[in-house]
Amino acid sequence: MNDPRDRAAMAATLESVVTAIIVVLMIASTISLLAMLTSAVASPRIGDMLLFKSSTAVGAGNVVSAALKPPSGGTGRHCDLDPAIMTQGGGSIVIEKRSVNGDRYLVHWAGSRTALGLQDCGRSAELRLSGSALRSLINALGGRGIAGGGNVF
Repeated sequence: MNDPRDRAAMAATLESVVTAIIVVLMIASTISLLAMLTSAVASPRIGDMLLFKSSTAVGAGNVVSAALKPPSGGTGRHCDLDPAIMTQGGGSIVIEKRSVNGDRYLVHWAGSRTALGLQDCGRSAELRLSGSALRSLINALGGRGIAGGGNVF
């Protein structure tokens, strides 16, 4: 170990290991930053609109549950949002409020119906949706698009 060649080899190895660690940390931080920026941009914002048109092809099985916001506050009943039914008669959802962490949304539905039977939310309703339920509806409509300065899905 006292041989200068051994010390030089060890120093070169240590330098390579430190360089590799720095490169890995830089790549990881870049990926993390890109993920944060993508989620901030991809998150639905106040004023965004989901359009349910009869010309939109939507598969079955994308039903999500929403909480009806009662006029007096308090708790309301739950209803279903079925994109396949919603596109048949047409309608839209406008995002009115978003929780600080972006996991809860207050939206306004206007259209013919959201589901068949008693689970229908009605022709017009204020609804509380989870972020995952809203993203599920957006995905059912084919993702995001831009129209008139706001996001239209």
